[in-house]
Amino acid sequence: MKKFNEKLLIILFICIIILPTILWGVYDFVSVINPSLQEIIEEDIDENRNLSKFPATFSNAYGSEIDSYYNDHLPFRSKMIVWNRDFNFLFEEPFAYIKNKIASFLYSSKNEEEIEIPVIRELTKAEKYKLRYIGDIDYEAYSFLKDDIIYDVSNEYLEPRIYNNGTILGRNDWLFYFQDNYLNYYKKNNILSTQEMDKYVDLLSKINDKCIELGKQFFVFVPPNKSQVYPEFMPSYDVNPGLNRIETLREYIATSSNVNFIYPKEELVEAKQYLNVYKRYDTHWNEAGGFIGAMKVYDFLDKDRPPIASSSFVKLNNSLYDLVNVGNLDKTRFNDEYEYHLEYPNQNYLLESITEGNTATNPYIYSKSTSDDKRDVCLIGDSFRFYMGNTMQRDFEEVYILHRDAIGNIDKAKEAIRNSDIIIFEVLERLSDFLLIHGETLLYILDGTIP
Repeated sequence: MKKFNEKLLIILFICIIILPTILWGVYDFVSVINPSLQEIIEEDIDENRNLSKFPATFSNAYGSEIDSYYNDHLPFRSKMIVWNRDFNFLFEEPFAYIKNKIASFLYSSKNEEEIEIPVIRELTKAEKYKLRYIGDIDYEAYSFLKDDIIYDVSNEYLEPRIYNNGTILGRNDWLFYFQDNYLNYYKKNNILSTQEMDKYVDLLSKINDKCIELGKQFFVFVPPNKSQVYPEFMPSYDVNPGLNRIETLREYIATSSNVNFIYPKEELVEAKQYLNVYKRYDTHWNEAGGFIGAMKVYDFLDKDRPPIASSSFVKLNNSLYDLVNVGNLDKTRFNDEYEYHLEYPNQNYLLESITEGNTATNPYIYSKSTSDDKRDVCLIGDSFRFYMGNTMQRDFEEVYILHRDAIGNIDKAKEAIRNSDIIIFEVLERLSDFLLIHGETLLYILDGTIP
């Protein structure tokens, strides 16, 4: 009887290993005949990454590559991930609610800076004038937007919850990024030393001096992390008082050099009272945020701002929820995202628009418009550059929008940098170290070290 039980266990173990693969093979065969079966068996979990491929050649890493391949292609993997996610949410939500209620009586925050929750109300004439960076806008017509940004935000303790090591669940279901040292930027744990800031001043000053020598204008532009603009939706963290990393660097650069350094946190914080400037379920700002960023650049350029009519911002549904995908969260819960589209008010229109390279990053974009401003603009940056570029493409005759990773590799990109009158070097706050990494490449292109 004992030997029989042992044999039975061995058979069961082999079945557990082999049976899913056999069933998956049968499924692959049947799904060719009946494609609708895929909708039942597979789940679209949008992992925002490329799944591992079967190793093409044998190497020292062959074992780990095989392991990664089978982990990514395990039969019924997507279904099991969804089941695990739903199970966790089912039991986690009520437990977290009770825990937060108890903790709110016990929690004593070390944060000396109270987060101010904006009050949505009618604007005075003085306040309307103060918001001139948005443009000549008919604020009365924007009452419908206020329904989208009512700040019914609790001040109770909210335990931080991080999903899939990538997404932070905030208040009112706002989502924030977790990786790239994100929390240290928010909690102000990564303030640069004087010696570290000197490295930025030295490199950016060299770029600026070279641009002046060549008859160009140079601007450094750092879009704030979403948590800097919407701290009221972040979970309960202890935040150090004072300036954050980029604010400290901005002040140091202002007193140590003549580099134009733009960090439009204050403008975005004020603008959020009237329309959302970042996406709720995404790391990025929206078109309204990008427009306000562009207007800040125009201020530095002494360029007139275009008048924005009350009907200029059109609210659209948005299906791009990168933080929902990164955190492997349930799309049926996080499905009410929307976008603002700017119907540009001036009479300029695009004559030509060319995009080259990988469609994921669009490393090289060129446009030509009917604008009377004949200065050529080169906007170098990450994904935040797109919404700024949308505005600039109509306000300048020729605009080049380049991904920072491509500037040293694409001949057209290098040519655009050398030929442009205005160079805007954009780097997102949480990636601010790239100012040094890609700034060096930019300097070498300008001085001819990189042909």
